[in-house]
Amino acid sequence: KKEMKKTKEEKKKVVEKLEEIKKVKKVRTEEFEKEKEKLEKEKKALVDELLREKQSLLNEKSGLENNLEAEKKKVKDLENKMNSQKRDLEKSEKKCIDTVSYTHLTLPTIPLVQIQVVDVSLK
Repeated sequence: KKEMKKTKEEKKKVVEKLEEIKKVKKVRTEEFEKEKEKLEKEKKALVDELLREKQSLLNEKSGLENNLEAEKKKVKDLENKMNSQKRDLEKSEKKCIDTVSYTHLTLPTIPLVQIQVVDVSLK
């Protein structure tokens, strides 16, 4: 009988210990779930922030690409204008760089040149 009583007491202690373990497990599980929920909210906030940043960068990239295309067009237009001006300059240089003979431009150096005036009447 003594042993049965001892066994009942031991069983009671084991049951109490199990109940205590269950309570601790429940508390820890609740804490774990709260922490898990908190981390999931933080994760969602970070993902949302990254998505906003990604969209912002995509918008910025698109703007930069548009600016680049506009600048490329300006450069192309300037190149075309410069080439046109170069062709015009080359044409005008060809017109200006003809050889000139100076023999017909010099004044006579002989002092014997005479000018005669003839009386002319108009009828």
